This record gives sequence, structure tokens and C-alpha cells, in this order.
Amino acid sequence: MTKQERLPFESTIHISTNWQERHATLLTMKDKKLQGALRFIVEWTRYLDLAAPFAESSQFVASDGFFCSLEMDVIPFEGVQSTKQVFDALQYFLINMEISILEILGEVIVREDDGSRHQGVFQNRFNSRLRNGAQAEMNVAMFTQFYGGGDNRKNE
Repeated sequence: MTKQERLPFESTIHISTNWQERHATLLTMKDKKLQGALRFIVEWTRYLDLAAPFAESSQFVASDGFFCSLEMDVIPFEGVQSTKQVFDALQYFLINMEISILEILGEVIVREDDGSRHQGVFQNRFNSRLRNGAQAEMNVAMFTQFYGGGDNRKNE
């Protein structure tokens, strides 16, 4: 099995246009998605010293024709109070990353979301009209869970 065939995010999700139904659907798949992602990360980092800096990237075209880029960075932080502090900062960054990038490029963006980040499920839809007049739409679903207290690779 290739790396592309094992990606935990490689799935089609059909969700309602109703925000409450959409959130309920995503909430039911949260644990399965996070378990798949954890298995993927555990396997990718199996032989790494997670206290040492590390970076790796790969790019490929998935079976559905979409371009994928995988990035793995291990960055030991100095001076932070807790891993939860890093988790919260990273979650904030990821939730706002797409809109920040588009704003830097000078694009006008409309973001719709249900504001339900507190349950570890976040879904948003971006609409933008690009400078060349084309309309772009992007839907993003993100699942988060804080795993504290050690190396989760030992749980596998």
C-alpha cells in the first residue's frame, strides 16, 4: 500500500446545507478521523526522536487527480508553559490560516462557519472573487483533540 492510499484525510464527505445537521454529521465522524490521523502520525514518526528538530515533505497527485503536499515538522519549542499552550496557538493558526493567506494576496473573502470550535469540530466555507474575475470556493473540515501527557506512539 502506498503512502497516498493510507492518508486519513482521503475521503468524501456529504454534509447538509443546514448548519446544525452539518455539525452533527461531522461530530459523528470526529473520533474515526482522529484515530486514522493518529495512526498515520504514529507510523510516520515511529523512528524519530520527537525532542529533536525534523522536517520532511513530499508531493504527489492522488488517485482522484488532486495535488497533495505532505509536510512533517518537529519543532521543539523553548519557553512555552505547556503543550496545551502550543495546541491552542496551533489550532487558532490553522482555523485562520486560509483567510490570512487570501487577505495577504489582496483577495476579498467571505467565510461562513458555524462557530462550533469548542467540540473539536470546525467547518467553514470560503467564497472569493479572484482578481481575474473567477469565483473560488473552498470547504474545510477540521477535527481537533488535545492528547496530553506523553508520547502517543506508545499507545499503538
